[in-house]
Amino acid sequence: SKTDLVEFPWPAYHAITDFLQAAGLFPPADGDYIFTALSDSATHLPNVTSPPSGGIEGGKALNPLTSSMVNRLVKKYARWAGLDHTRITTHTLRHTAAMLRAGLTDDVREIQRFLNHTHLNTTQIYLQHAGRRTDNLWVQVETLIGVD
Repeated sequence: SKTDLVEFPWPAYHAITDFLQAAGLFPPADGDYIFTALSDSATHLPNVTSPPSGGIEGGKALNPLTSSMVNRLVKKYARWAGLDHTRITTHTLRHTAAMLRAGLTDDVREIQRFLNHTHLNTTQIYLQHAGRRTDNLWVQVETLIGVD
């Protein structure tokens, strides 16, 4: 199976490491997750077992957040941002990232590597609508993130 390693933007990395330092959790030990349920109160969240399935040790959960929980958070913050949260998922963010990169480069192989696609035709499916932005939601996203 593929390893889910993704490129992480430097501003996001620095914001997370600043937070972890302030919380006394930096540098993380090998094998530590940074996106976890860190307290028993997190067991009230959807998709977090009681206690987290890996347990809590030294105040740290031993398992990462599930992809479905991350998707719920994306929807929550999209709603808070005034976007149509029913149409935004983590997968929508992947498509958005692919389209933004397509606007910056014609190198489809570079975009394929960024998306960690095994097959080029999968990347081409992502990009087939890159030139046709008739979706009003896309205009809202562009305005929100400051893309002209």
